[in-house]
Amino acid sequence: MPNKIDRCTILTINTPNESGLIGRQQELAVLTATLDDALAGRGQMVMLAGEPGIGKTRLAQELASHAQERGAQVLWGWCHEQAGAPPYWPWMQLIRAQVETTDAGQLGQDMGPGAADIAQILPELTVVLDGLDQPPVLEPEQARFRLFFSITTFLKTVSRSKPLVLILDDLHWADESSLLLLEFLAREISSSRTMVVGTYRDREATGSRPLTQTLGSLVRETNFHRLALAGLSREEVGEFVEASAGITVSESAVGSLHQRTEGNPLFVGEVVRSVSPEEMGRNQDWVEDIPQAVREAISQRLGRLSETCNDILRSASVIGRDFDLPLLRTLISEIPED
Repeated sequence: MPNKIDRCTILTINTPNESGLIGRQQELAVLTATLDDALAGRGQMVMLAGEPGIGKTRLAQELASHAQERGAQVLWGWCHEQAGAPPYWPWMQLIRAQVETTDAGQLGQDMGPGAADIAQILPELTVVLDGLDQPPVLEPEQARFRLFFSITTFLKTVSRSKPLVLILDDLHWADESSLLLLEFLAREISSSRTMVVGTYRDREATGSRPLTQTLGSLVRETNFHRLALAGLSREEVGEFVEASAGITVSESAVGSLHQRTEGNPLFVGEVVRSVSPEEMGRNQDWVEDIPQAVREAISQRLGRLSETCNDILRSASVIGRDFDLPLLRTLISEIPED
């Protein structure tokens, strides 16, 4: 791969982009260079990290378009916050997408004897492929290895006829089994035409969460890379407003919008959509009102925090945007020393 990124380097980069994205030109350049490696038979894995609304999925969609233009097949899998999703849910989705677009004869060849194992998580295979045998009764760890090997072999086989880009969205919600399969796949794709892209919220991949352990395992792989997405710069926020509203607004309005949203594209977009271009031109204070959608997004984040954390944040908001920790400790005794 070109020397644009060291292995496992964390990048915080953002510049304008001719493709319609604002502030993601360098990230997209890294992703397309990584795609080049995968298309050449050097399988790659990339994680896109950042806060909610920062543009992880949007960037993955842009990569998907580039990959399809280059002749690759793109399969998506999504993780869900709600409880109740079965194990391997994101993998079930992308395998199902491949099953639905492949005739039974070709599918049987691609899956080979592993079809019976894959049918354990995708029961409709027993309808698509006639005569599937039941896999042998094994200890749980042995059965899991057979499943991982069968899925990995299937995906690698598919990539021989057409390069594969697998996109797993919102991995911070992934179940442990799905993450273990991701680790297994990462070790097996280095000589295949396969690229795996995952997105996750970095602030939710901390402590003892399963994703934290998976990232610790992936970082040892030579084909693993991580891109950390930052907020848009002040100039890029101005470009965003101009592209969205079709007008150029004052520097003070851009500065205020950048400060209030910290360059988060989702928040910038919600503010811009809440005001008409005519109002932007007439009223220099149009940035002052925070849209309900942004308030709800912030409330959702706060709702995931403990009562103590929310008490600390309320006190900090009274002090102001910048404050010293010792001053905050004089108001709240529960702040830990570390």
